[in-house]
Amino acid sequence: MNNRSIAICYGQYTRSENKEHHCWVNNRCPGWGCRKLNAIGPQNSCPASAFKFWYSFGKFTNKKMKFWKVDKEELLKQLEREIERFDIIECPVFNIDKAKAMIASFPETIHIDGDKYVLLEDSKTGKVLGISHWDDPDDYLNMNDYEVKWQD
Repeated sequence: MNNRSIAICYGQYTRSENKEHHCWVNNRCPGWGCRKLNAIGPQNSCPASAFKFWYSFGKFTNKKMKFWKVDKEELLKQLEREIERFDIIECPVFNIDKAKAMIASFPETIHIDGDKYVLLEDSKTGKVLGISHWDDPDDYLNMNDYEVKWQD
């Protein structure tokens, strides 16, 4: 391992009593499989752990703004940039295929229903900037936002 930060983290992982949770972003959020990958949140139930969420990459399907098309290619590209930035690929525990499987499991289109997903507006101008989700505190304990299928 060339990256000292990854080597230290891996050493902590090997000594961890709870290896499954060592790589989580925080105690509520498994994230992408590495605690350093926290710029994009893969679970809606990750409070204050992400600058953007997985659904931030996309666009409205029409002017009515009732449906949002998720741009999974751009999401993967941005995630790969983060992986490269932190040399995560050096970590023997990290599995990019699991992250790719997670992205594949996300819906292609999100219905902006005003319940789970809402329009994100600039508070001063009222201009629609994208979409956001409503947090349900009870949902924080449910880590299975989407069924993820991968093979080890």
